[in-house]
Amino acid sequence: MPAKAPLREGRRGAAPQLRLAAQAGYDGLAVPSKTMQNQGENVETPANPYQSPQAPVADAIVGEGKKLTPKEIYLSMEGRIPRKVFWLYSLALYIPIMVILGIAGAISSTLMMILAVPLYIAMIWAGICLQSKRWHDRDKPAWWILIGLVPVIGGLWALVEAGCMRGTTGGNRYGGDPTELYEKLY
Repeated sequence: MPAKAPLREGRRGAAPQLRLAAQAGYDGLAVPSKTMQNQGENVETPANPYQSPQAPVADAIVGEGKKLTPKEIYLSMEGRIPRKVFWLYSLALYIPIMVILGIAGAISSTLMMILAVPLYIAMIWAGICLQSKRWHDRDKPAWWILIGLVPVIGGLWALVEAGCMRGTTGGNRYGGDPTELYEKLY
């Protein structure tokens, strides 16, 4: 069997990566932890290569919350809203749409079907935006909306946690506490 030619510099393969690993102090057993600069912040690179890097959470966002406009509440996924705002805006969204579809259905089923598609799309988007703000108020990402897809227990979990439990007291990573801002709702 002929001997293989050594890997040259710049050729794709393992040699450049092994050389870089040896220079960085990689001994083949563990990846060394090191601190990197990320937009002015120190980010600790984990020893486990499959673990995500951990960055310090800034305390600057802890402070006063921002009172959102109805447009921001219905169309944006950013920010936080307390329970009272969630329930009032949910009712203000769902009841008129159901009344409009009921009246349209009484007039003509074709008219109801024509109106149902765009109204349901708007209702689903606004509902997702409302729920995302409630999950943010609980200091959880909006991906928790998907818990409602779990049969039986998922919908109950979402109802209890997003609809009935108080949000994080004080600021969290999604903004300041909005509860005091909405004491007198419009």
